[in-house]
Amino acid sequence: MRTEVPIKQYYTDENGIYYTLYQEEGEGQKEFISFSEFPEKSSRDCKQIYFTENLFGSETDKYGRDMLAVCWFGGTNFLFIGFCSRIYFF
Repeated sequence: MRTEVPIKQYYTDENGIYYTLYQEEGEGQKEFISFSEFPEKSSRDCKQIYFTENLFGSETDKYGRDMLAVCWFGGTNFLFIGFCSRIYFF
C-alpha cells in the first residue's frame, strides 16, 4: 500500500529522516523516521525509493493537490451545467 504525505522539506543524517509536514499557514509539524523502520537501511536507498518530487503547473493545497487541475475540473463542470440548462430552457 502506497501512502503519500505532502511535506515541505526534509533532510537526512546517519540516524534517519527528519521532515516537516506541509501546512498552508505557519510552520508544519516536525517528524522523524529512523532508518531501522525501512527495509533498505541506507539513506541513499530510502531517498530514491520513498521520496518523490511532484512538479505542478501551479501551487498545491495543504493535501498536495494541484490547484490548476482542481480549477480546470471545476470549470468544465460549470460549463457543462451551463450548457445543459441552456438546452433545457431553450
